[in-house]
Amino acid sequence: MAILEALFRIFEGYYFGPHHLIMASLLHFEEKAELRRHCRESFSLEQWTQLSLHQHSPELPEPREVPPAPSTSAPSEPVPEAASSDALPAVPPTAEPPITITGSEYRALLASFQTLTTT
Repeated sequence: MAILEALFRIFEGYYFGPHHLIMASLLHFEEKAELRRHCRESFSLEQWTQLSLHQHSPELPEPREVPPAPSTSAPSEPVPEAASSDALPAVPPTAEPPITITGSEYRALLASFQTLTTT
């Protein structure tokens, strides 16, 4: 949505410099990453192994039959849920430390840029 707003401002003649496009794209990707984090499905080790085998070997044995789903009756004792890990994959280190800003910080920067360029 932020990219569309930036493009509309460019169309209307309110182009304040390339930093606006950069900041708009950063906000766009931050919003997309937040949505993906909520929608991501975690793979089991078996699914990952099957996927990697499928990509590396052209001939695979026939897939096993999936056992029928367990009954929907509630268990007599509550079963504790396994702890899920939302850990992000490791990013290789760079020479510069990463810079992360929130959406509210971006909006404040955008407002200050607009104020500075209009005065």
